[in-house]
Amino acid sequence: MVKEIQINDWIIELDLDRTREYYTMHDLNGDCSCNICKNYRVNCEYMSSELFEFFRKLGVDPSKEGEFMEFGLNEKGEVHYMGFYHLVGNIIAGPTKIIDKWSSINLIKIDNYGLGFSSEDIACVPNDFPKPIIQLEFSCYIPWRIKEKYE
Repeated sequence: MVKEIQINDWIIELDLDRTREYYTMHDLNGDCSCNICKNYRVNCEYMSSELFEFFRKLGVDPSKEGEFMEFGLNEKGEVHYMGFYHLVGNIIAGPTKIIDKWSSINLIKIDNYGLGFSSEDIACVPNDFPKPIIQLEFSCYIPWRIKEKYE
C-alpha cells in the first residue's frame, strides 16, 4: 500500500507494506554486539508510545536501524546517537538533504529524538532493500541502560 504522508515540512510517498515486510523479514540488528549498539537496542524497549507509534506508522522496527553512531555523553549523562533507518518511498516535497542542516530544518521532535527525511547521500543500504529509498535520519539523547560500563 503506497500512501502519501505529510509530516512537518515533508510530504513523502511511502510504500508501507514493502517497508514493513523488509523490517519483519530481515535481522538487521545482528551485525554488531558492541555495548554502544546493545544500549541503543535496549533503549528501544523503553520508547514512549508516541515515538514507537511514529516508527510503526512508517513500517519501521526501531530496534533494526540502518546505521548509527554515538557522540559521547551530554551533561545529563545521556548518550548522543545519530543514525538512520531506510524506508521504501520518495520525498514529494520538503528538504531532501538534512545532514548539514540539523539546526535550520523543522525537524520532527518526539521525546529526545529529532527526526527528518532525506533522499540524498543515502548510506549503508542493504543490497536487497527495495527501491526507491528514503532515509529517516535521527539525532537523540538516551540513557545508558545496560549493565556494562560506558566507555
